[in-house]
Amino acid sequence: MSHFLHRKLPSFHRYFCLMHDHTLPPPPPPSVTTAPPPLYLSPTTQMRISLLSVHADWVRTFCVCLYLLSLPAGDGGGSSREEWSRDKGERENEINRGQRDKAQSRGRCGASARGLSSAGRPDPGDAGRPRPPIHLLPFPWVHFISYRSLPFPSGVYFITTPGYWRQDDTNQVCVHVSESSSPEGSLLVQLIPKEWSKNVSEPIADFTFSVPAGKGVTCREVVTGETEAYSGHLTMTGSVEGSDVSVEDVIRFLKRSTKKTFIQTDKYLYRPGHDVQFRILSLEGPLLRISTREYDEVWITTPSDIRIAQWKNVDNANGLVHLSMTLADEPEHGTYRIFVRKQDCTDSTTFKVEDYVLPRFEVTLTPPKYILATDDTIKYTVCAKYTFGQPVRGEATLIVNNEESGLCRTRVNKTLPISGCQDFELTSEELQIQDCNVYRLNAEVEVKEKGTEVTAQDISFTSVTRKAVKFQAVYKETYKKPNLPYKIKVRATLPDESPAAGVPVEVCAAGKCANLTTAEDGLITAVVMSDKANRIFMSTLNCRAGMHSDVYSQDLEHYFSPSNSSLLIYAPEGRLKCVSGQGVQHDLQLLFSATNQVKGTLKIMVISRGRMQKWWEEEVEFTQGPLPVDAEHLVDAPSTPTPPTITGVVNLSVTLPPTASPKAKLLIWYTREDGEVVSDTRELEVERCTTSKSSLTWSAAEGEPGEEVKLALVGEPDAVCSLGVVDRSVELASQEPDPLTLDTLFNYVADFEVGETRAQLDTHEYCLKKLEEERAAAAEETMKEGYVMHNYAWYTSPYVDALWMFAVSI
Repeated sequence: MSHFLHRKLPSFHRYFCLMHDHTLPPPPPPSVTTAPPPLYLSPTTQMRISLLSVHADWVRTFCVCLYLLSLPAGDGGGSSREEWSRDKGERENEINRGQRDKAQSRGRCGASARGLSSAGRPDPGDAGRPRPPIHLLPFPWVHFISYRSLPFPSGVYFITTPGYWRQDDTNQVCVHVSESSSPEGSLLVQLIPKEWSKNVSEPIADFTFSVPAGKGVTCREVVTGETEAYSGHLTMTGSVEGSDVSVEDVIRFLKRSTKKTFIQTDKYLYRPGHDVQFRILSLEGPLLRISTREYDEVWITTPSDIRIAQWKNVDNANGLVHLSMTLADEPEHGTYRIFVRKQDCTDSTTFKVEDYVLPRFEVTLTPPKYILATDDTIKYTVCAKYTFGQPVRGEATLIVNNEESGLCRTRVNKTLPISGCQDFELTSEELQIQDCNVYRLNAEVEVKEKGTEVTAQDISFTSVTRKAVKFQAVYKETYKKPNLPYKIKVRATLPDESPAAGVPVEVCAAGKCANLTTAEDGLITAVVMSDKANRIFMSTLNCRAGMHSDVYSQDLEHYFSPSNSSLLIYAPEGRLKCVSGQGVQHDLQLLFSATNQVKGTLKIMVISRGRMQKWWEEEVEFTQGPLPVDAEHLVDAPSTPTPPTITGVVNLSVTLPPTASPKAKLLIWYTREDGEVVSDTRELEVERCTTSKSSLTWSAAEGEPGEEVKLALVGEPDAVCSLGVVDRSVELASQEPDPLTLDTLFNYVADFEVGETRAQLDTHEYCLKKLEEERAAAAEETMKEGYVMHNYAWYTSPYVDALWMFAVSI
């Protein structure tokens, strides 16, 4: 059943195509039966396919293309599932310890961005106190190993690396130098794991890092060895920007595997005697590199766990393997499993063998988009269609019950003739929705085909809601910045998630309230200018009896700056556009509040998939100008800062590479002349795209049995394409999800996002000191008043600063 260019293709066949830079097919891998070879495509390839008369209903096609990148020799594989299981308890203990550390510090106090030694979140009253120069900025995904700040206008350098390293994988170490006259430098880098079973451990990374002369960013991809440790000591010695460097920090290791193997069969259900065809694809790392290392072993087992086929040392030089096996005429029925082992890591998938009959038609039961407790009628729609799209004639029986008990239990049964689709209407009264406070309806339908008595069923569950409108935040600022607007956008939606337009809403903040109305798209925008606002909340008005108003509330966390300086990134709403195979430029607005600062050097960093994707600097001038605030969205009165503080907008252009999807984190900061760091960060939602372009089209949307159609696949050289053509009836019979889709690829990519980690500062001593001060002051007061003082449990502050914001917001 190997059918490719200019050959007939069974409509239930699914296969891969591999795009490569040569035309000779590789030798077939060892196999019980030789599988179809990969298909090598030019940049544009057309396939002629004959639609067969057997089960030629309608087919689904899909295509995902990835670049084939060679991996460095000796790049090891992932840990085995047994190792993962053994490490689980210790890993969970490590995670729990980290969560306890975060719980003790999050939302309590943080060190000032201007001082490393002040270990707590500052209060406004601390603004006049002297502070030492800045030394580091922590990001959860990255450790700032060393930061050197010289008196203005001298340069600044810093060294960054991920706070978590992945074993046996590439990890970044970067040196950022901002002075163009800086001399050449070098660093000796060593990573020594902390293995409790050994007094002295060998380094798993040991290299010399050369730093070119002049201004710029130099990064080194480091491949580490394997270790059983959960953390290690990273040391760096040498010189950067003409200064000696000698630093040490603790790096934690991620134990989860960075490799993923996909095993895809051409279908899920097989009859006795059928050929089971499957293909294997392995990806490594956040950039979806195609692995070309051979597979140690591939085997298939029966439901009784008997091995019936195996392949040893399977060649994977092209990044994609095709294998097949023919089932016996009388095989064991049940679920079979395919295993793939590579470097002590084993993956598997299943398929099923049985004497099945492909369904001839399918039934869909469509409930109302939503049901309100105040609705008088409820309509269900039943449709029955053959797999080739024609309507089914017969009889439809709908049963709806309200899932109540006792006297409130109601079951409505209706039977109507059907020819394709049929509507069923029921009343709220007969289902006792209001009287019995019903919260869910359960509906079942059965369609019996006329003449054959063949039946098909479908079911649905629909909730009865008592909130006609609900709020969903679609955009909100992370912090209330000094002198800058706090903007929040909330979408009012109906229960079916469609926009609720024209809904009156009351919005309150900073002791002021305003009546606003949702737009056509359901959005309501509220802007708060007061730096004294602590909460913004809103509620719907004009609610009917038996229904409830929805309330949305958001607490505001304030950003503290001694100079009243701040930055605020304004990003476009929704997902940013992403084009496969190329970068896309986006225009962003950067709002600022600056005091005695007419210009600055912005440091801009783009982070995605746990890696720094892009870094650059940009000189900007801070010129006073209007802020992009619409007066009709204001909840309180507009405010104007007191000179010498000014506010305005800087326009930025940011180009995101295709590897910065589906999420990218944008970090922007600059250093004032007095040493204070002013910063902001924003997570950007980006459309999903891959590093290579591809498209898949049919020459016609429909075709008759026996008619020839063309399938055109367009892709780039050196890309691997996964192409599937699946008979609809086979999908209806199996109901098993495809293991290799764009969704599964990006689910794998999402695993590389490193969430919030411990901040690189200790707030305990600062918080303890502040707590003792407050206790002492309170004790002195109670002695005067003559009552007993109760001790505070902890010291808290409602403020964050640049250092703490970077530590907890990304």
